Amino acid sequence: MKELSSYITEKLNINDVNLDSLPEKLKRKYNLVYNHKTNKYDCNGSIRIDDDLIKNGYFICDFGVVKGSFDCSEFNTLTSLEGAPKEVDGYFLCNRCNNLKSLKGAPEKVGGFFNCEYCKNLESLEGAPEKVENFSCMNCENLKSLKGAPEKVGGYFCCRGCKNLKTLEGAPKEVGGNFWCNFCSTLKSLEGTPRKVSGNFWCSNCKNLETLEGAPKEVGGNFKCSDCPQLTDYDIDTKIGGKLIK
Repeated sequence: MKELSSYITEKLNINDVNLDSLPEKLKRKYNLVYNHKTNKYDCNGSIRIDDDLIKNGYFICDFGVVKGSFDCSEFNTLTSLEGAPKEVDGYFLCNRCNNLKSLKGAPEKVGGFFNCEYCKNLESLEGAPEKVENFSCMNCENLKSLKGAPEKVGGYFCCRGCKNLKTLEGAPKEVGGNFWCNFCSTLKSLEGTPRKVSGNFWCSNCKNLETLEGAPKEVGGNFKCSDCPQLTDYDIDTKIGGKLIK
């Protein structure tokens, strides 16, 4: 007798299976259209998530492509981004979700701003898109590294105020705007920073920063490293387009 999985493969066309289980009133409320090819819900506009789309810490359906923006910020009931859209043309907000521990399940593509600021229990950036326009994980107090962060950021990257961030390893390789890692009180060196930052680079007010080793090779704007009491050597091999502010 054939295995059940073999029988399903031969006899069942997955595209013929209707997994459209979301109530019509929710589809109308959020302008959602079921995609029979992907078995996910697409949206031609923007979505602001409400309680009726979250159950037991998860989204109650899988989202596909959102042509506008997707906002699931300030939901402490949300424990996972599994089911979040695969693609978002606008911004993606999951900031102030205090029970998120990782970004696993986040969109693979975000055309605008990715915001996961003030997620106090976020421990990892694993799952973040590889490329975004702007990215901020500011004031995520349990974040200890930037591993999993986008590899390329067209605009700015901000990890300001992450008080337990011990290393910048995993930071984007290229940042088209500003890079902020100021007010990171446990940071001791700049190892892991992007090789090139087209805008300003700020590592000021890092009270335990001991060295500027690892600084970007090129900074298009100002390089600010003021108010770092442990820092005594400001000799760096960085091409600075603006000023060294110390």
